[in-house]
Amino acid sequence: MSRWIVFAGLLVMPTAAAAAAAPDEGKLVSEFWENALLKADEQGFIKVGHVHFTVRSLERNGQTVLRSTMELRLTIRRGNATAKVEADAGTEETPEGKVVGVFMRQALGQQQTLVMNGVVEGKQLRLSIEGQINQDKLVPWDDKVIGLLGEQNALKAHKAKPGDAFEYLMFEPTLTSTVPIRVQVGEFEDIPVTNGKRKVLKAVVTPAKVQGIQLPSKTIWADADSLAILQSEFELPGIGSLRMVRASKEHAMAPPGVMKVNILEAQAIQLPKSVPQIHSQRAVTYRLTFPAKDEGDPLTAFSNDGRQLVKAVDGMPKTVDVTVEAVREPRRLDKDEAAGDEFLKSNFFLNSDDALVRELAAKAVGNAKEPWDKARLIEKWVHRNMKSFNFGEAMATADEVAKTLSGDCSEYAMLTAAMCKARGIPARTAIGVIYVEARPKPTLAFHMWTEVYVRGQWLAIDATLGLGAAGPGHLKITDASWHDVRSFTPLLPVMRVIVAKPQAEVVRVYATPSP
Repeated sequence: MSRWIVFAGLLVMPTAAAAAAAPDEGKLVSEFWENALLKADEQGFIKVGHVHFTVRSLERNGQTVLRSTMELRLTIRRGNATAKVEADAGTEETPEGKVVGVFMRQALGQQQTLVMNGVVEGKQLRLSIEGQINQDKLVPWDDKVIGLLGEQNALKAHKAKPGDAFEYLMFEPTLTSTVPIRVQVGEFEDIPVTNGKRKVLKAVVTPAKVQGIQLPSKTIWADADSLAILQSEFELPGIGSLRMVRASKEHAMAPPGVMKVNILEAQAIQLPKSVPQIHSQRAVTYRLTFPAKDEGDPLTAFSNDGRQLVKAVDGMPKTVDVTVEAVREPRRLDKDEAAGDEFLKSNFFLNSDDALVRELAAKAVGNAKEPWDKARLIEKWVHRNMKSFNFGEAMATADEVAKTLSGDCSEYAMLTAAMCKARGIPARTAIGVIYVEARPKPTLAFHMWTEVYVRGQWLAIDATLGLGAAGPGHLKITDASWHDVRSFTPLLPVMRVIVAKPQAEVVRVYATPSP
């Protein structure tokens, strides 16, 4: 039932990366294995990986603790490459079910893993994140939160029967916050098994909205007698329907099948026709229509800022026009207000205090004095010196990217932002979609780039393209300073658009005047 797996699916990493395995401490009390199956086509599901769930008993500070760990391993096709989703998450509970600790390991890039540990201290959870910036963070805690083991046994604990409904609280490690969960119990059903059919109880598990974003619901099927979960299924944003089915270790560890689903195609928003030289145009208006089932306001799905205007379309429900203008030089403004400290201070993801980041920034800027000149020189340096790998949004931190000088759009954006901050230029990352000339049709593909604050305004640059500024081919969904962030909360608005899958078209192109 856990939500963490949803966010793991947004962080697709290269095959060279691997989440650090949990130490085999304590006595193994119980475990189960599951086949992870992804819906490939109308013919059904294909194996793409497995889940391994363990419960170990150990002594911690003179107290018996049950440590539950859920390990996720998926292999997915991304373009012509193979990518992996690898993450571990878990909780430590007393035999009575009180949560005393949480932990998570999530691969961020080729060489880096985010390791988070949390200890409950009364009404607070003290979180510690390993990395160059090892700062503890306190978040509110509710004693009613249940752990992974408690969640696996939730139906049994509530003696669930058809028509019942109940709620509980879970801690979501990828958001570092507590999320209310509602369970609606359905009817008994028969599902096919190896030797015939098995009677099960069906239930739908729905998390509350987080920052106005609805996380995907999950359907579970539990044994009619023991109420042990046998199968579950939910929509993994940008990837597809994922089904988990109890299996033997031998079957779960078997190699994945031939992956038919290309998540680059699954995540992209198709356009009906091409726009030649879109990145060099003056402006472009896109029309996006959200499905009727989408509960959000289309006007809030994309950013309204100095280079982007979002307007409702009269007579067309759930439809907006987004006009994106290319701003290639700072404009003259009456006021030149300073940016907030969060855009200059070093942080976990944009570690501008790192010695190598500062060295690379100094090398890129040279003798340049003006902030806008410095930002464009940094964009050019990152574009020329980084090696691009099309692995999706792996989310390695800037100090790690400075070492490897490799990655995809998120690594380009993170390093560019950190280098700009290292030279005194306020910076943040922008997250949205970018026009891509693909076959058989062009698409809007999910993308990350950098924004810098110069002369009282935010200006967009993109080291992935290295054009000196971002043109009208970039549609921004949100932006993030990553200040005081050790989670993937800034990606929530992107998830909303991925799940909605709006239809898109270009309705007007404003050409750049001839010289």
